[in-house]
Amino acid sequence: MLGRPHRESAHDPLDGDPATRTQTERGGAERGFTALGADAELDQVIFDGSSFGTATPTGSDEEADYLGIPGLLDAEQMRALLHRRQDEQLRKRAQLQKGATQPATSGASASVHGQLRDLRRELHTLVSIAHHRTGKPHGWIHDELRRRCGGPPIAAATRAQIKARIDALRQLNSERS
Repeated sequence: MLGRPHRESAHDPLDGDPATRTQTERGGAERGFTALGADAELDQVIFDGSSFGTATPTGSDEEADYLGIPGLLDAEQMRALLHRRQDEQLRKRAQLQKGATQPATSGASASVHGQLRDLRRELHTLVSIAHHRTGKPHGWIHDELRRRCGGPPIAAATRAQIKARIDALRQLNSERS
């Protein structure tokens, strides 16, 4: 017979009112799935092409300092506030590190290496932001910073040279906005 359904069962769970259907699919706990939880950190705040802050644990006072009600400050006030908070945060962390570590030759070199790594990471982040704003290649931006600030390639640059490039790039970003 044409058009006759292939199933012989009179009871189809997909027919009828959805509220009266019986659920045949197992729930999350029955399938063996258990949510374990999650942790997150506020890595940085990107505002107007500049990156502010350092990684902070969730719920810390440092994180709470960066969270606020958007729209209360104009762009210049927000930029000044973020610069001030970042400087305070870095100063507090430096004081904590000085108090927690004893002066040692290997510890001091590791600290300098860590500072250089963090500065390079910050510079690369700012270069990436500038790339997306201007469309210029990363290499061109690095070369332009090196031309303006002087010094060797980034891998051989000192802390002061990298910091000068970061400041120059922030200045360029603020001029464009």
